Formats: sequence, structure tokens, C-alpha cells
Amino acid sequence: MAPFASVQDLARRVPELRKDELTTLAEIGALNAVASQNIKLHRRDALWQVERAVRWSGPLLDELPAMEGESPLAPMTDEERLVADFRATGLTVGPHPMQYRRDEMKRMGIYRASDLAHLPNGRRLRIGGCVIARQRPGRPRA
Repeated sequence: MAPFASVQDLARRVPELRKDELTTLAEIGALNAVASQNIKLHRRDALWQVERAVRWSGPLLDELPAMEGESPLAPMTDEERLVADFRATGLTVGPHPMQYRRDEMKRMGIYRASDLAHLPNGRRLRIGGCVIARQRPGRPRA
């Protein structure tokens, strides 16, 4: 079977995919490489193409060629991509979320956990990071 030529081709050949599933794939960047004429989409281009693929436009507009990569939408910012990744999948394959704030935190005198080994014991300092799991002490046994 041939690779998908466009988002519209994907929607046509895999009719089991619902609009919300195609939208999620576009939001997380999974459709960026699905384009015709070797054009690489960005996430909002892909969202634009999903809308075009799932809405029946009628016979007058059906014959128009796909306009891959020509959406009027600006690419997502790094932060928007991060939020979209976490909202849709609970994780990101992009830079670690703290990477976006490291310079700002360094200017504020906030240390990374990896810096602790190089600092003198007993020194008071501030550390910043992301909460990845919350822990509670165990309950005492009766």
C-alpha cells in the first residue's frame, strides 16, 4: 500500500478515523509529514487540512486541488506545542518542559537538581523543577 499523499487521502483511506482522532493527531504533530509534493506541514497546517478533509464541501469545491501547507494559520509556539502534547498524550517528545524556563530560573538564582552535587553541604538555596509524581508518607500501622 502506498504512503498517504495528504491528510485528505488519510481520511479517505481510513474512514474509521473520527474527526476528533484526526484533530488529536494533527495537534501532536503526527500528521506533519503527511503532505503532498514533499511539503512539510506544521501542526496548525495539519489542523487546517483535517477540517478540509472531514467537511464535505460539495461538488463545486470538491475538484479544487488540496492546498497543502497553505493555511493562514501561524505555527504553534514551543509552549503551545508542549501544552498540546501533554493535553493529548500526557507527555512530550520535544524538549523537557523545564528547558523553556532554564535561563530565566538561572537568572533568578534557582538551581537544578543536577547542580546539587557541586554545591557545599548546608548551603541554603532554591531549586526549581516539574512535579512528576506526588508522594505522601505512608499511614502508620495500627
